[in-house]
Amino acid sequence: MKGLINVVFLFSFGAAAQVHKLPCPLDSNSKIALHFDFLVNSDSVFSVRSYVSDFEEDMGREYTLRCERFLFDWETYAVSNAQGEEDFICSPKQIVKLSISTANYLCPECQFDLDSYEMLTSLRLPALKEIEVRGQKCKIRFGEWEAYNGLLESLSLESIRMEAGIINEDWIDPFLRFENLKVLATNNYLSSNLVTAFPHLEELTFWEMYYHFSHYIVEFNNLQKMPTMIESQRSTDLYPQVTFFSNKIPPNIEGHPFKNYHTAIQEKLRLDSLFSGVMVITYGDALPNYVGSIAEHDTVAFGNVVSGKAQGVWKFLIPDFNAFEGGFFYLYDYADNDRASFPKDGVWEYNYPNGGLAISGQFRNGLKDGEWKFYNPDSFLSMVKNYREGKSSGLSIERRIYNSEIEEIRRYFLSPNYAIYGVKMGSGRYRVSDYYQLQSNPETGYFLDASGNLWDLDNKTVPSLVPQKSRRYRKVVKSYIKKLYPEMKISVKDLSFDSL
Repeated sequence: MKGLINVVFLFSFGAAAQVHKLPCPLDSNSKIALHFDFLVNSDSVFSVRSYVSDFEEDMGREYTLRCERFLFDWETYAVSNAQGEEDFICSPKQIVKLSISTANYLCPECQFDLDSYEMLTSLRLPALKEIEVRGQKCKIRFGEWEAYNGLLESLSLESIRMEAGIINEDWIDPFLRFENLKVLATNNYLSSNLVTAFPHLEELTFWEMYYHFSHYIVEFNNLQKMPTMIESQRSTDLYPQVTFFSNKIPPNIEGHPFKNYHTAIQEKLRLDSLFSGVMVITYGDALPNYVGSIAEHDTVAFGNVVSGKAQGVWKFLIPDFNAFEGGFFYLYDYADNDRASFPKDGVWEYNYPNGGLAISGQFRNGLKDGEWKFYNPDSFLSMVKNYREGKSSGLSIERRIYNSEIEEIRRYFLSPNYAIYGVKMGSGRYRVSDYYQLQSNPETGYFLDASGNLWDLDNKTVPSLVPQKSRRYRKVVKSYIKKLYPEMKISVKDLSFDSL
């Protein structure tokens, strides 16, 4: 790891790590999960802890190990108990899961390179089924990791979880040949080539599906889990996006916006299979544990039922998503059984169940391209986004009515996973900044925070502050203004920062 010298290898866990762990003995026939924990403390002392656990006992328990841990020697593949007594030599074919954790990596400005560690690059895991990398503020580079080909010698891989601050946006490319992949989870943007690369996906979770309008997710036939609405940045209530996805994806899928509502409806119909009339669903019916409810009898859904079957267009509320003026219900059409289809080239539109235009844009070579528009149910233009080759690119404008005035929030995407941010303040002045926390702007090499501080991060281990009165500061900030407000004449003097 660049910039750190003090290295400690940990081969014991101590008493705390063994508390409440079940005895799950391992032997030469066990299926094994191999774990590497990379740690950096506040004194910049770096350490690595490697251990193994029973894969089948811990399978499906994300990040929570029920079983006791056994020491693992990555050079000899020897497995030992907590006292260091060797039990057996593990075969590489026994290891079916690789877990890399940087959750305790307390060095946000440092870059974590997987190919810097012999213990990772030397691994040979021909039977690997699952791989996960997780962390907090770390940054992980995959593009030059030499262990890829060594780790993925077979086509056995079924699950990838990359839930960390991944630096390179093409990290997934080496995995595209695993067409039998069933689980893909990440906090990064994912492009539309996943549909053809992974036709058998059962679980697909990633951030900002609604915001980026990742339309291709409706084409997965085996999907059992989808991204939730919480996993999407927003400054509007995403009426058109939510309406499209909720109507075109089966409501029994985990993560569907209205899954709990449909379940409550079906439960009521099970108790009264001949019911006809208007059915009302309350918080107590669908979301009994929702702490934000004023009363459990508040209505969250209602619609018509005929002879025990939900019919026509129903109206739903989503907790915390009706905060802005308008208070529209989300619309779900029980009669909409048509699969979504998208042209290779040309204009595409989607209408609300009541007939109003919700989304319009165009495709080029099967990918979203150019300017796309998103409308609320009252025809109010809530978002304008630009795409290039299917990915968010350039200016994105989100609009909402707040205190009877139209408020705009702007993002300019330098890449699908990096945007700069602009908003008009109540004072009439503007604020611009980088959107993500202390991450180098891929175009300028700087980071502009919400207080107006400009940090020089380019090729630096420790960021340095650029003087606000310097020519360099003004030049960089002007480049932000030009991208976010190209049609306006705004100078650095028109900006409002906490520190200015």
